[in-house]
Amino acid sequence: MYDKYSQANQFSLGSSKLPKHKGILFTGATAGTAAASTLHVVKIDGSTASLSLIVNQSPYIFPMQAYAVTALAAGVTAWYLN
Repeated sequence: MYDKYSQANQFSLGSSKLPKHKGILFTGATAGTAAASTLHVVKIDGSTASLSLIVNQSPYIFPMQAYAVTALAAGVTAWYLN
């Protein structure tokens, strides 16, 4: 089973919390892109953890809610999905 997404919204990079969403869409990545994008996710105890994500296909959907996105690899663009 998969989620249906009906909206893609732009957001600013940084440590501010993203609005509620179903996932993040990454575009512009190629197989040669070795740099990682940095996301922050909420752990079960309520704290956040930094997650380095190497996206080497385009488009790529990260199917979880992230707290924030602080960095994107060169050439990569991201939107949060609802």
